[in-house]
Amino acid sequence: MEEEKKYTIKKRKKWPKVLALSLAAVILVFSIVYAVYRIPGAYTAETAVAAVADRRVELTGMPVRQITAVKKPGKGVVYYQAKDGSRVAKDQVLGCLCSDEEEVRLRRKMDRLASYIDFLKEAPKNAALVNTQYQSLTLQMNTAVADLVKQISAGNFSEIADCERIYVPASARRELAVDGHTEFGKTIELLQAEYDKCKAAVNPKPAVIRAPIAGYFSRGGAVAIKPKDAEHLTVSKLEQAMEQKASDAVGVISPDYVWSFAGIADAEEVGSLKVGADVRLDFGAADGSRLPAVITSVKTNMKTGKLLVQASCDYISREVSGAGSTAIGLILDTYQGIRVSKRALRFENSTPGVYVKGQRTMKFKKTEILYENDSFMICAMNTDDPSFLRLYDEVIVKGADLYDGKAL
Repeated sequence: MEEEKKYTIKKRKKWPKVLALSLAAVILVFSIVYAVYRIPGAYTAETAVAAVADRRVELTGMPVRQITAVKKPGKGVVYYQAKDGSRVAKDQVLGCLCSDEEEVRLRRKMDRLASYIDFLKEAPKNAALVNTQYQSLTLQMNTAVADLVKQISAGNFSEIADCERIYVPASARRELAVDGHTEFGKTIELLQAEYDKCKAAVNPKPAVIRAPIAGYFSRGGAVAIKPKDAEHLTVSKLEQAMEQKASDAVGVISPDYVWSFAGIADAEEVGSLKVGADVRLDFGAADGSRLPAVITSVKTNMKTGKLLVQASCDYISREVSGAGSTAIGLILDTYQGIRVSKRALRFENSTPGVYVKGQRTMKFKKTEILYENDSFMICAMNTDDPSFLRLYDEVIVKGADLYDGKAL
């Protein structure tokens, strides 16, 4: 009994030591974690870079323009010679009817061969008039190849031939730059033989497709709202019009380059939009171009919360000429400045800004926010006042216990 009593007393005396050691361990771990967060490696920084951002909303709608259908003169597969968005004259040949896809391929090849032959015949005569600098011509060739890859990636297969037409002349000019006395007689003979072979395999008198009026041509039976109906257009009427199917016409021609786009958007997303405001229309062109436009009408459907927007434009493009019912981007504003992560935003005395890394300490720099979303913000470039954020500052986007003048 006495031995058990002694053992129990010793055991009780050990508990305070165990608790003291456990508490010391917790304090040590906390100290280490706190110290880690205070060392420079605990801060995540990003470089402030120049950027451009758009405030945009998505519109679903269709063009408002006068169009005339180009009818198919018979049965067969259409071979187009006129390009989408191109200006055509009345009675101009737009294409012809082929018996099958193989004939279309042969005619397309004939057009390319003919253009190459004509160029090679004239190249020696014009050698002194063209830029024959070797590096410049090599750059043209490389650019054509890069554009070719870009068009293939974007799925714009109709533009591939244009890249080829740039590459081949540049290649020939570069050959002239190396040897100014070069003649292309042998090459022309080979191309002409290939051309004659293709010509013999196609219909010599195909049914020709001509333009019924002068204007801007687009392939396919695109649909559009008539200008006379645009004034009384509503959200519901536009939704009904968008359900129209494309006609069986081989193309349409718009007599004027001035047109409008009518689209539907969420009223809350658009916000305040007034008639006369300058905007831009983004049809998803491969080159990233946006068309300048002016808001001509804004109507709100109070029941559905939908907004009907009409914007007038006097620029035409391939994407516009062939557009029917489609979704586009309405660019309301564009902001250019310094881009930083939204996580970097801090406030000192109610002043918005960010902390940037200096050589030894961090510094609070004010920001003039032009635009922001959930992930980043665009700040004005203020080069006159050093207290404001500047380009290429190392902005702290993650860290604890941040304050102006803190040692790093």
